[in-house]
Amino acid sequence: MTQAEWFAKLDTVELENPGQAESAAYITAKFASGAGDHGPIGNGTDSNATTLVAVPCNPRFPRTPKEMMDCDRQMTLYQIHVKLLNTVAVPYLERAKYLARRLNVLPVVGALLEDTPENNEGWKAMNLDPDEEGASALVRRMEEYALKYMASANISHDENWPPLYLHEHSDFSIHSMSAAYAMTVNKVFPDKFSQYGASLNMKAHWGSHPVNPTDMWEHFEEEVEIPSSVPFKNESKCGGKPMTIAVTIYPGYGKQAPLRRNPT
Repeated sequence: MTQAEWFAKLDTVELENPGQAESAAYITAKFASGAGDHGPIGNGTDSNATTLVAVPCNPRFPRTPKEMMDCDRQMTLYQIHVKLLNTVAVPYLERAKYLARRLNVLPVVGALLEDTPENNEGWKAMNLDPDEEGASALVRRMEEYALKYMASANISHDENWPPLYLHEHSDFSIHSMSAAYAMTVNKVFPDKFSQYGASLNMKAHWGSHPVNPTDMWEHFEEEVEIPSSVPFKNESKCGGKPMTIAVTIYPGYGKQAPLRRNPT
């Protein structure tokens, strides 16, 4: 199968099925790394790359031939990887043992945000168009995907799924980390969350978390604190409802974010 065929095939994969989503992510990673049948994904200007049908970068903005090649390559990779972030059929109140697999696609998609010369040059070339969101679009889609699926978690059922979910705490959390990012997504009831303290330092909080502790946040110099008491405009309707929280760090994003983004 060629990259072009796989790009088209992704539209027919039932990505709402976590098993199929994992398989699709695995195959996509193989093609992106050059381990597929026809070498790495490219724009056809390199003899070792295969042309892929994709929406090219806007030619209205002046770019050198090298910048156009980098831009088209990154745009193509973005279009393929973002297909994995399918939220069309998010289930209602999914159990932890099924939901735990949903975030396994993120390391594959997040590879485009890793601090590498290829990624940095690709996003930089794309950012020459001030109307392009570039890496910001991928960051937003990843976080929306994680939040929407975590929001579907059933944290009231009595089937424990350690270390991610324990019924007695009604607390479900997933940690995901790669060379490109670190992310913790958590669904918990407000009253349970506030019992952890008034202001939560991510390193200390997750280092001693009663359900799913991790030292993942110790790998970063940044200190992240979040308030544990969240006021709602309509406390009677929202105060007792579970809330979903995502905290993410992207070490390479500073080199990839658009600096001339058109606010319109």
